[in-house]
Amino acid sequence: MANEFATQLWQARLQGTQVDVQAVELPQTVDEAYDVQAAITRLSEATTIGYKVGLTTAAAMAAFGMTDSMFGPIYEQFLYDSGDAAPCKHPVLLETEVLVALGQDLPPRPEPYTAADIAAATSWIATGFELVACRLSEKLPELPHLAIADSGFNDGLVIGDRTDDWSALDLFRTPVSLTINGAEKDRGHTGVSLYGEPFAVAAWLANHPVLAATGLAAGAIVATGTCTGMVPVGPGDTAHGVIDGLGEVTVNFVAA
Repeated sequence: MANEFATQLWQARLQGTQVDVQAVELPQTVDEAYDVQAAITRLSEATTIGYKVGLTTAAAMAAFGMTDSMFGPIYEQFLYDSGDAAPCKHPVLLETEVLVALGQDLPPRPEPYTAADIAAATSWIATGFELVACRLSEKLPELPHLAIADSGFNDGLVIGDRTDDWSALDLFRTPVSLTINGAEKDRGHTGVSLYGEPFAVAAWLANHPVLAATGLAAGAIVATGTCTGMVPVGPGDTAHGVIDGLGEVTVNFVAA
């Protein structure tokens, strides 16, 4: 089951199509959904460069009918630099986020990782965009965890300005803004998640049972959840995000 669904989801991602959820055997539990996610990585042989963390607010969890956050792999072939053109194969929702890049391994260990542990292991942080898209034909209320199977709905990541010195930033409340085609669309701050700040989000990821057995490797990038909601974009749009004191990120959307 996991391999068949994984193959269909990967092909849908590459081709800009959708998987008919009425015509495939679906994962029935969160654990099975993560099995499908892992099967996508294995069967596609795509290079994982990090993970996105989603559903980091109570409102987002409620909207998806979930009781916890989720994560999904970020693949190298869907990684963009600020100013790049990103193709829209599916309808895209844009999130402005703090990206955390590990400079040290986080190996398995008995005690949970803390936000302070993550900060100490971090090489740099950056302003970034996560591109979010769904490859499913419909949302099934009784199976909300299908978002996990679909790579956490990750569709790409854009890396903007980065720094290795964030000592002057208050990551519990640093202002964040998002403009589309020059018009402001949303505002937020870096501490809007349930976890309070980005390093705590990354600690949640490091402690997740699915990853705790293997740990996280140095070089992994963690997209720590939206600071500005989810804003729809499409071909012809230019998005510009700013995290005060950290920097900017820009991406141009084009037809696939």
